Amino acid sequence: MKETFNNKSSGSILSFISNVFYSTIAFLIICGIFIACLAVYIVKINSSLPEISVIKSMSARGSIAISYAEMPGFLSKTIVCVCDPDFFSHKGLLTSSLKTNAVKLYNGEKIESGDMTLTQNLAALALNSNETVVSDPTKFINRTIRFLKENLLALKIESKIKSKDKILEIYLNNAPFGEGVSGLLQAAVVYFNKKPSDLTEAECITLTAILKTQFKLNGEKSIDSLSKEREKIIRQITESGIIDSAKAAAYSFDDLKLNSYQSRINRFNETGAMLIKM
Repeated sequence: MKETFNNKSSGSILSFISNVFYSTIAFLIICGIFIACLAVYIVKINSSLPEISVIKSMSARGSIAISYAEMPGFLSKTIVCVCDPDFFSHKGLLTSSLKTNAVKLYNGEKIESGDMTLTQNLAALALNSNETVVSDPTKFINRTIRFLKENLLALKIESKIKSKDKILEIYLNNAPFGEGVSGLLQAAVVYFNKKPSDLTEAECITLTAILKTQFKLNGEKSIDSLSKEREKIIRQITESGIIDSAKAAAYSFDDLKLNSYQSRINRFNETGAMLIKM
């Protein structure tokens, strides 16, 4: 009787082990199929991304691309310091921001430009100019696909365009500098009626603040937020060593005349760089 009991126990154990083994195999097969399908889908998404040659030749609608050498060095340093301090060391993505953005994506929150690296922002701009059909951004699946595309394209940009200066050049030629203003050249003309190379440091700080706040031509609220952002930027670039405290205290800013901008935007769109006083 004892032997019969032992045989039954052994059979039960073997049956349990067998069930666990086959369940594990089935689970691994399902995981393998899922990973394979995901890999195929990612390859499909990657193949639909804009070509690097297209990105290199990008220029914001109504604006004109200028070379990195024509851009104020102080502006580049300030934008990198404020918007993406790790720009020159990362490969397009930051693990910390990816986690934050993934949580925002899951919760249905909007991922702002400030939540992304400059390369991701360039990728987003490239996708905007390349997509002919705009998907409903309120649907989770559409937002997830867009999130994947932006990250994959950011990696592609970094791997194909080896120069960080070139990436920054393309971004600044297409970046949204407030309502209706795109690209550094248009921003310099609209706000200051100058060539970018003639911008003062104070004007560069103002443009950085405009980029950060996405300045709108709607009155004093924009002016107030812009002033606060400028103060914040001055603190950041002082702490980073771009300027010293004496220079920070010496900056003065001209009042922005909101009423004149829309007419300047319209004129720029009509005549482009001819507006610049040489």
